[in-house]
Amino acid sequence: MEKFFRNPEIKGLIFKWVLLQIILLIVGWVVFQWQLETFKKDVLRQNTAVIGQILQHEPDMENEIIGFFTKTPTEAEIQSGENITKQYGYDEKLTPKAIPYIHTLYQRANILYLSFFLLNTLALLLLVFIEFRKVFHNMKRISDQAQQAVEGNFRYLPDSGEGEYGSLVHHFNNMSNRLKETIEKLSQEKLFLKETLSDISHQIKTPLSSLLLLNDILLNREVPPEKRKEFLQNNKEQLDRMEWLILSLLKTAKMEAGSIQFNKRLRPIREPIEQSIASLQPAINQKQQTLQFHEPKREMAFLLDMEWLSEAFSNILKNCVEHTEVGGTIEILLDENPVAVTVIIQDHGKGISPKDLPHIFKRFYRAHGGKGIGIGLSLAKTIIEKHHGVIRAKSQLGEGTQFTITFFKHTD
Repeated sequence: MEKFFRNPEIKGLIFKWVLLQIILLIVGWVVFQWQLETFKKDVLRQNTAVIGQILQHEPDMENEIIGFFTKTPTEAEIQSGENITKQYGYDEKLTPKAIPYIHTLYQRANILYLSFFLLNTLALLLLVFIEFRKVFHNMKRISDQAQQAVEGNFRYLPDSGEGEYGSLVHHFNNMSNRLKETIEKLSQEKLFLKETLSDISHQIKTPLSSLLLLNDILLNREVPPEKRKEFLQNNKEQLDRMEWLILSLLKTAKMEAGSIQFNKRLRPIREPIEQSIASLQPAINQKQQTLQFHEPKREMAFLLDMEWLSEAFSNILKNCVEHTEVGGTIEILLDENPVAVTVIIQDHGKGISPKDLPHIFKRFYRAHGGKGIGIGLSLAKTIIEKHHGVIRAKSQLGEGTQFTITFFKHTD
């Protein structure tokens, strides 16, 4: 009930209706007093006429008869008068129409009652019409603004204070704001997707063009064995690059669609790290780099999916290998406390610029001057977060980059 009466429309209607009733009550009291005054004059006229008729026949009764009309009659006098008037049918059974002044009073009272009833009803209907007109006007404003919002023209409705309409305006403005943000986000994502597809197309088109060209040379020309071997090796590198790109895209899509079920088991953290090192060993050897894995003296184990966590470490290490100069060093350190297991991967390469560092884990983000399209680190971050972990990076140009991965235990 309290919630109902906090609506300004209801409070306004009730206030105006009460004010109207007070005005009608005052007017009714004034009219009633006027009717009493009129009735008094009519009764006086009638009594005066009776006195006049009696005194015409009995002048000596002037002093006596006046007292009969001004004093309160006794019961004996009333009984004596009733005995006489009943003989002429002048009693309580007499209809008002038989008494002219009473009949006139009845007619006026009925007219006034009907007039007040109609006036009160019309006034109430007018109040309801005025208030509901405001309500429908407000509803139309919201409807018009909703139509404008559908057409992409977002404007906020003015705050209407308390009440259900005020609450509706507040929620409508929130909805408009969220819809506007959603549309803007969709527009940004559409542009982002367009640029991403362009990047992916470029990433696939370049090795594909190289493959077609080298394959055409191998098919249509005489190529020395040494050159043929070089072309085939180049083809293999391009195919490996395309395979990694396509598989990473598929894994990212599956991860975002939630169609991957992690098979977590209690296993040492070193196992997925060793598996990722083994997969990247050829690239490390090719660049004559040194990888120092500082294995712990005790086993650090928690619930993990061997294959997917190995995928995450591989993508991080691949980034380190690519950005570390020939003959450089990459280090992996492990640490543990009662709450978490921490993996630190440190390279001593060229580092990441402060401008790019906050964005390196965003999907398809391409660092300034970078060659990739930002799939590996984004996928690694998603996998780590699925393992209730967090990944952070800090870097300094010319000194290298450090990735810190923290896995919180006892969360499954």
